[in-house]
Amino acid sequence: MFQRFTLRYYSYLGEAFKVYLLRGTKVLKKLRRENKLWKPDEVDAMLLSKILRDMFRTLTLQEMEEKVKLQPLINEYEPLSRRTKILKH
Repeated sequence: MFQRFTLRYYSYLGEAFKVYLLRGTKVLKKLRRENKLWKPDEVDAMLLSKILRDMFRTLTLQEMEEKVKLQPLINEYEPLSRRTKILKH
């Protein structure tokens, strides 16, 4: 639902705002570990503000639409891959 909301309003607003994607999540995980913090949104927002802008890239509307289309497939794949991993061991 949030993804549809985001895309709908993103298309209305056009270039009024930008959406950024963190290139590698290892930086965020490292900052959490160093500061001994958990994963609430408030903590993530604080840590993301400390990361250099070079570590982010701007998402286009087309990329966001692709992510929304792929998300259901990813949601199906992740549980299956966990089951396969469990069965192998």
